[in-house]
Amino acid sequence: MSLYADQLPQIQAAIVAIENGDTHTIGTRVYGAGDGDELYAREELLSIQAAIQAIQEGSQAYTIHGRSFTFGDLDDLYQQRDAARSRVQ
Repeated sequence: MSLYADQLPQIQAAIVAIENGDTHTIGTRVYGAGDGDELYAREELLSIQAAIQAIQEGSQAYTIHGRSFTFGDLDDLYQQRDAARSRVQ
């Protein structure tokens, strides 16, 4: 697994928690009901970064949310990453 893929379960657990009306802490940050958009954007960004990393490290393909990417799709992934970064910030 990659650094990015390893972080996904934490974000996904936070999403589940806030969808159930609970809070979830990652590091020193407590996420609650108003943080859904940020968490979804962070999940998307981490997924894209994991795909980029896997492809750069030699994977032939990577799948995110049912869509497969290959080395030739790196430019598309970079564009998606930049868009997701802007939503997180």
